[in-house]
Amino acid sequence: MFLVISYLENLIPHIGLMSIALIFMINAFYTRKFIALFTGVGLLFVAAYFTLFPLSEHSILHLSCDLILIALLTFPARQFTSRWAQILYLFISLVLFNTVHTTIKDWWHQKPNQIALDKDNELLVEFNNIFNLQEWIVQHGKEYDITYPVFTPQNLYTKLDEYIAINLKAGADIAASKSQLLAHRAIVHVEENEQLGIGLPQQIGSDQIQNSSNTVNDPQASKQWAVQKLQLDKLHDLVGDVMISNHDDQTIIAILDTGIDAQHEDLRDNYISLNKKYDHDPKGHGTHCAGIAGAVTGNNIGIASLLPPNSSIKITSVRALNAFGMGNQKLLVNAMIEAVDAGADVLSISIGGITNDERERAYTEAVAYAQAQNVIVVVSAGNSALDARNASPANIDGVITVAAVNQDMKRSYFSNDVNNLKMGIAAPGENIYSTIPKNKYDFKKGTSMAAPFVSGCIGLMKHYNKDITAEDAYRIIKQTGIPLENDICVDPYAAMNELMRYYPN
Repeated sequence: MFLVISYLENLIPHIGLMSIALIFMINAFYTRKFIALFTGVGLLFVAAYFTLFPLSEHSILHLSCDLILIALLTFPARQFTSRWAQILYLFISLVLFNTVHTTIKDWWHQKPNQIALDKDNELLVEFNNIFNLQEWIVQHGKEYDITYPVFTPQNLYTKLDEYIAINLKAGADIAASKSQLLAHRAIVHVEENEQLGIGLPQQIGSDQIQNSSNTVNDPQASKQWAVQKLQLDKLHDLVGDVMISNHDDQTIIAILDTGIDAQHEDLRDNYISLNKKYDHDPKGHGTHCAGIAGAVTGNNIGIASLLPPNSSIKITSVRALNAFGMGNQKLLVNAMIEAVDAGADVLSISIGGITNDERERAYTEAVAYAQAQNVIVVVSAGNSALDARNASPANIDGVITVAAVNQDMKRSYFSNDVNNLKMGIAAPGENIYSTIPKNKYDFKKGTSMAAPFVSGCIGLMKHYNKDITAEDAYRIIKQTGIPLENDICVDPYAAMNELMRYYPN
């Protein structure tokens, strides 16, 4: 029996500890020995510590279910007096515990796969061409609540202008509505307009380190552990002169988010406005991402970013989420189109939602639209501790998807796994200190924070070589990245060093 438990403990430490605790607790009822009870309770505390920290909704629910299950299995043990009955019940209890524990775990991990739909039950409908679309609207416009156009790209060499949106009535059968629409020969695809959000893990406290840097004079850079880990002072020394002298034109990193506080003391000199309505941020998420990618470095104010002092690389904002940090697929695709049409070179997207293979068409065409104009799209992996293949737009071909690592350079407990994606990379995503509205600064964590580190690096690469593609940029950051236990972390200094060596000016 103990060999079985030892195997379980090596395979899944949490289940192993809980199983051993259950053995001691049941034995305490059999033998009436307090030492067995104390040992079992002690093991429960150890398991609780490793389960609860870092604290999250998942960990609290997980541990609560385990403790209830152990209590239910332990107390009936006192009813058995026969030696063989006790052994049999102990064995049955272990089997039941591990079976129910695994079932609960699987249920929890499947729960995020329930896709949240737009509140209006909106469908995105794609036609085979714009002429059939317009003819269909004339014939069926009175049957449906239609929005057209949905997407308005300037470049017409895309299928994004062949979409309409249909708002279904409350209580409508979505599956039946989709089937009815797809019966029309002119309609090639129908998908729900899924809800999107930020979904950051809870930030509790921070583990600060004191950084020493020869070139970064920003007073709060000491709170940025990534400054040291990513060698930002060496990066600034490497690219500073090149970024200033060799390029008079600007490179633009567009933050597609909740907006940006354009008047922030540590952002305004690196910020350009596309639309005044995007230049404030009621939520703070977009401003935090903006500081990571493009805070003004070397100005004796606030924090440092990947961008060197006096850089011609600028950040801008296109709002894709509302004041509550919520949005939908239609809003995000429109934000991508708007940023590309405005001349952005890099799109930084720290937004996403659970998806499936049937729900990726509009995203795929939006990314293709960006790629056709040589715009690189960087997306956060998501915070569900799942495979990033189940999240969009993180799983779309052509995007660079970013997982999060902590200060110990290990994958963050909440981060989705990007190893099964074509272009997955990792970056710092825990205890990240950055800008928030009203000239303030704060710590946040999430893959939302990891993506702007890569966006800033890609911005540097695009500024040095305007023609670099997403595939070439990814190849360089992966080859030069920092090898970790489960991931490869971006190393901007090494990536720029390799790019400048490969494409000397």
